[in-house]
Amino acid sequence: AALLGAQAAVVALIIRATHHIGTHVLIDRALWLIGGAAVVATLLGAPFWIVLPAAAGAYALVLAGRRGEALILLAVAAVAGLVWVVTRETVGAGATTVEGPGAAAAWPGLLLSGLKVGLLTFGGAYTAIPFLREDLVGRGWLDDGTFLDGVAVANVLPAPLIIFATFAGYAAGGLPGAVAMTAGVFLPAFAFSMIFYDRLESIVSEPRIRAALDGVAAGVIGVIAATAISLAAGLYDPAHGGLALFLLAAMALLALYVIRSRYAPPIVIVLAGLAGLALAAA
Repeated sequence: AALLGAQAAVVALIIRATHHIGTHVLIDRALWLIGGAAVVATLLGAPFWIVLPAAAGAYALVLAGRRGEALILLAVAAVAGLVWVVTRETVGAGATTVEGPGAAAAWPGLLLSGLKVGLLTFGGAYTAIPFLREDLVGRGWLDDGTFLDGVAVANVLPAPLIIFATFAGYAAGGLPGAVAMTAGVFLPAFAFSMIFYDRLESIVSEPRIRAALDGVAAGVIGVIAATAISLAAGLYDPAHGGLALFLLAAMALLALYVIRSRYAPPIVIVLAGLAGLALAAA
């Protein structure tokens, strides 16, 4: 019961983080439109490997004054996303294979998931949530409840928030899974910093590359927002009070906007956990 309450608070944390990161990323109308398109595309089932490259290319074209070509690119991406969704639903050819609830995860698969998270984290640990959820929950290695439990635990530990990936790796594949996931998450950052730093600095300073990265960041914000919407919709559960968890998430979100402290996340999660206990006892 306490973890159910904490899960509602985690959904509020993701929504708050999306808003906070978005204010720094969505700095003009074009980026807002790209982020909004990414929300819709993700909710309709388009995979990130279509959404993010399209976002990068579209914003680079907009800044180059080629708005017509940007619209064509987005239209092509929309068609590709639609074809993917229809194909996956009718033929079963998807990016991930659902192995069933509680299926054991092998460490190589968790290592690859961690690498993807490490490469696609733009703007903080919360941006890793949709990509990791897509792999672990999408394959049936975890359910949403266990995944959100990991984010809740990470928020109250004196550790980087990305530690939830280690939790998820352990829950899906035991100790080998935890080690593989953690190595995958941190390997890109260490490799880029120690080996490619000077070259990356020169590449990122190039205006067209910078524009493409800004477009990717806007797309990531859209993917996170879509994930938050999906998780919030999942809070409605007749077996656990119907709208009670949804209302608890709304109260937690309000508290996160009111409490101006770095300790707000753990405070809100603990209080939500106590509220979950109270709801269960009522």
